[in-house]
Amino acid sequence: MINEKGFILPTTLFLCLLIIHIVMLQVHLYQTEKRFIYEQERFLQLEALLQVGIKEFQEGEYEPVLNQTFLFSYETGTVAFTIRSLHDGIVLST
Repeated sequence: MINEKGFILPTTLFLCLLIIHIVMLQVHLYQTEKRFIYEQERFLQLEALLQVGIKEFQEGEYEPVLNQTFLFSYETGTVAFTIRSLHDGIVLST
């Protein structure tokens, strides 16, 4: 014990800071994963909503007129289709 001369306190502080850093990193990774899962779930909901809108448009036998917008409202959102012209292989959409 006589030869230590202040070895324990710096080591303890270093270990505590290392543990705090690791915990903060894990919390940040958890929040990132949670946000990613939320965005992925929202993307799947929007994709399903779009598929339902496309199916309803195809089954509805609507007359396609340029610059006409078709709206389909559902509980989870609204799907809007706008008929646009095709110029030089480029589709204009909004």
